[in-house]
Amino acid sequence: QYLIKYPEKTANVSGMGSTYDAVYAIALAIAASEDARSNAPTTGESVRGGLPFLSGGSAIPIEQSTLTAAFQRLVNGEHISAIGTFGPMAWNESGAKRGGLIEVWCLRATTGASAAAVAESTGRQYDVGTAKLAGAFDADTRCP
Repeated sequence: QYLIKYPEKTANVSGMGSTYDAVYAIALAIAASEDARSNAPTTGESVRGGLPFLSGGSAIPIEQSTLTAAFQRLVNGEHISAIGTFGPMAWNESGAKRGGLIEVWCLRATTGASAAAVAESTGRQYDVGTAKLAGAFDADTRCP
């Protein structure tokens, strides 16, 4: 859909996949929440409570052709195993992410009249599941 609306843009920009996953995780968690089933206003607490429903059931890749089935199962109180762009969208019972990779960035200050911070990838990722860094840090081409 993005490329249809913005054909001149690239969908491979950093953050696109994680943004896609985040938006759908929130929408799916709302559908799974007690508030949705009782027709009550959605709260942050109810979204947190719906996140654990995104793991522990049938695997469903989150894409256009599968969204209706995913929402129907969640509204019915069923668990699904949502598969996002970076893998399983899994949270524990307290709403904390069970695993996944986070790209590690650094900021480098620039000088001069238009001083600003420049964001660059370090070439490394943080694995939420193992709490370890992965990837090679190249000090010659990456910021320290």
